[in-house]
Amino acid sequence: TSAPIYLSALNSYDPDGMCAFTPTADHYDAVMAASPADLDVLAGPELGPLSVETTKDDNCHPNDLGKELLGGQLDAFFAPGAGALPEGISTGPLGSIVQTMQTME
Repeated sequence: TSAPIYLSALNSYDPDGMCAFTPTADHYDAVMAASPADLDVLAGPELGPLSVETTKDDNCHPNDLGKELLGGQLDAFFAPGAGALPEGISTGPLGSIVQTMQTME
């Protein structure tokens, strides 16, 4: 039995380039346009954008509101009936995704 592999670029930022350590939106677009076909994977959700209101003082890492935003986007993408997963494949409790994000600081 095989499971689908999904690829998502790092979340975007508004304004673009807000986080000095990440590539700009042009880079994300190029990665997402090339990778799924080249690697035989499925396109995952587009995450973000994070903004000054949704990041910590470093303008890169999500604050609590940013975690809610990104977690909600993941939840919506993989939610039952959303169409992202083939029939018969389950993600398990989606709350674990948000829990994992909260512990990664």
